[in-house]
Amino acid sequence: MISQIEPCACPSQSTMSSHPQATSILTIGLTTDTAALIGTHPDWASLAPPEQTAIQLRLEQSLNQLRQQLDETYLQHLGQMTDIGHDIQTDMLKTFLAQVRQNLGNASFGIVCLSPSQSQQFISPSWASPAIEQIFTDDALHARHALQPSTAWPLTSQSGASPIGWLVLETDTANGWMQSIQQTFIQRAIGQLANVLRSAEIWQQSQAQTQALNQKNQELAQVSKLKSEFLANTSHEIRTPLSSILGFTRLMQEQGFSPDSLRHKEYLRIILTSGQHLLALINDILDLSKIEANQMDLHWSETELEPICKTAITLVKEKANDKGVLLRLDRPEDCDRINADPLRLKQMLFNLLSNAIKFTETGSVGLRLRPDGQYIRFTVWDTGAGITPEQQASLFRAYSQLPQNEDNRSMGTGLGLALTQKLADLHGGWVEVSSTVGEGSEFTIVLPIAAASGIVQPTHQVPVEMRPTPTQPMPPVEPQTVKATIPARKKFRKASRNYHLLLVEDHQPNARLMITYLCKLGYEVTWARDSKTMWKSLEQSMPAMILMDINLPDIDGLTLTKQLREHDKYKDLPIIAQTAMAMTGDKETCLEAGVNDYITKPIDLTKLADTIRQYSDPGIDR
Repeated sequence: MISQIEPCACPSQSTMSSHPQATSILTIGLTTDTAALIGTHPDWASLAPPEQTAIQLRLEQSLNQLRQQLDETYLQHLGQMTDIGHDIQTDMLKTFLAQVRQNLGNASFGIVCLSPSQSQQFISPSWASPAIEQIFTDDALHARHALQPSTAWPLTSQSGASPIGWLVLETDTANGWMQSIQQTFIQRAIGQLANVLRSAEIWQQSQAQTQALNQKNQELAQVSKLKSEFLANTSHEIRTPLSSILGFTRLMQEQGFSPDSLRHKEYLRIILTSGQHLLALINDILDLSKIEANQMDLHWSETELEPICKTAITLVKEKANDKGVLLRLDRPEDCDRINADPLRLKQMLFNLLSNAIKFTETGSVGLRLRPDGQYIRFTVWDTGAGITPEQQASLFRAYSQLPQNEDNRSMGTGLGLALTQKLADLHGGWVEVSSTVGEGSEFTIVLPIAAASGIVQPTHQVPVEMRPTPTQPMPPVEPQTVKATIPARKKFRKASRNYHLLLVEDHQPNARLMITYLCKLGYEVTWARDSKTMWKSLEQSMPAMILMDINLPDIDGLTLTKQLREHDKYKDLPIIAQTAMAMTGDKETCLEAGVNDYITKPIDLTKLADTIRQYSDPGIDR
């Protein structure tokens, strides 16, 4: 038990400040009702052997009791393994001092700790107060330790280590053999303290290492997850337009190309649009990868803002005109120059303007420049549908796209905003967003007027070019019906028409490709862009088969498949997954969800036809 604190002499402030390397003693008073370990016999030799043995036995018992108390304190901390920041040494010193006081009741002891100015304090405020500090210099402590008998002892966890504190004998009434026994007890007690402190230090180090390893493992797991997601998303985004390019090229090859054919001209337009989309996607992926790898080099130059802004407006003008959206540019005269990479600045403005037009059906889109101290604010605003707070939380995540209308659903890479944010960061700026649902949105790029410090600027002007702009998507395709005799291998269930297929696909060019090809083979195809349209179509007619795209805008195809399998009516309905998922384990994932088969994009049309024949039902005459 720790008794109340007894005050001692405290030096003046000037004395304290004159010893920058000084240490302080915090003296704890002694209890008056505690029996002393050592008696008051004047002469140890005059004691009978049984008496000497009894005293030595009491000494060993006291040391054992001390070790037991230290071990209990240590074990208490072992039960708090998650709290490695708790100061074990403080509790050890408390326990140690309490036991010394209890067994050497005729002396006043204190624990000396390093002064707070040295950023190491081992005495808790709960049992010591700055009001009772007595200053000791390091030299004074070592001098007291060298006395015979000693009045100060360093407290360390191992031999040769720097002391974590000092045990100081402040008052002492012992003499003769009692003093010798006292010195022996203190030395052995300090040895026991050192052993436990060393174990505590090892435990704390292992805890810190374990925590660091756990943190590192979590970081590596997160990196691995992000890498897998990146590869899966990249595979999907590349394979989707590639499927349209290869598919329509094959159709023209089979039919024999005719320059005057309106159908072939439409095929060529789809191929061109998909190719431009694929090129933009690859460029964005490369840019994003360079930034993530710290390999993106900005080509700084003194850039005039008027031509940059006008070029960005011109690049999106055709898309705006097609939708009847007005474009506006508001640039005050005091926003005329900035030190930046002109290509990347134009790219950022183009990304924001393209997004604004994509999500604005009527009204206007504008670019507004405003000076703001040492910065310029580039704000792209629109009168579109607006963005909810929940949607804003994922705006700048790679491959994340907001819900779009049907005509725009196949446009965009999902990388524009993520890339814009990272390019702004490289310029020493940032991106802000504000939006009101039903009224519109504002995206603001804030860039410093002067180049960031430490950037080496080239002396030459870098040529500025812009990536090709995808053209408008084709108009919606209506389902077609063509009858033909198609052999089948396996009968699964009854359908209203065994040549009726339901295609669930949100990518318009791919849907057009599959409808064209399957109708040529004699199938009737109903096209559903999303889950809502799919369920509505199923209410009207039972298809012979569902061709299910996995990546859909509202509910993914795997979830839809699981929902279908929960209905008795659809549990045996053949479902063929057609997806750009091509990573290891993706096919197994699709099969576990309940699909009957799996076709990867870009779709091999011959394999598609063979797969459909395998699962179609010949039991109903046409």
